[in-house]
Amino acid sequence: MKKQIFITVISFFVLFFACNVNVNKGIDIKDGQIVDHSLNTVNGFIKIGNNCAIKGDVRSVNGGVGIGSHTKTGSVHTVNGAITIGDSSFVEGNLNVINGKIDCGLGTKIHGSVKTINGNIELTGVRVRNDVATANGDITLKQATMVEGDIVIKKSKGNLDKVRQCTILITDNSVVTGNIIVKDEKVQVTVHLQNGGKVLGKVENAEVVSD
Repeated sequence: MKKQIFITVISFFVLFFACNVNVNKGIDIKDGQIVDHSLNTVNGFIKIGNNCAIKGDVRSVNGGVGIGSHTKTGSVHTVNGAITIGDSSFVEGNLNVINGKIDCGLGTKIHGSVKTINGNIELTGVRVRNDVATANGDITLKQATMVEGDIVIKKSKGNLDKVRQCTILITDNSVVTGNIIVKDEKVQVTVHLQNGGKVLGKVENAEVVSD
């Protein structure tokens, strides 16, 4: 499955972004720069500084993406690598990671969804327009994070006979306006509500603990 995903993503880059792909080389966008195209790399880290504007999407295969504070980008995607975003940034689209974590700082806004397959999600004072979802990861919402969609625990395609634990922590007056939906019966999900954390919708197939 992982091999198929990797081949698919490589083909995607070659066919559609051949003129803008860095291979075996990272990308470093300095503070305050404006870039009028997408950023794409294979086998390289993408670093975007503070107060930048990327007028396109950011994609990396085998490398993480680090975005500073007060920066605007399109959607951000990685195959093998984390996405880290500083404070008060804006993503005009989605955050998607196959293998790696997502970590967003205070005041950042995501005008789409936040999803991983294998990796934790940590949102600190973040506003997410759509869903937050993972297949094999834990989710932490803190410092008044707002998720306007659902939290979804997706069905995993690996370890079909193995039961795993999943923790969703909603704390510091963070709110999920939608539902918490568990689609994998092999995942035992515990939702911890602390310090004013709330789920306004339904919680399906998960235990709720009010600490």
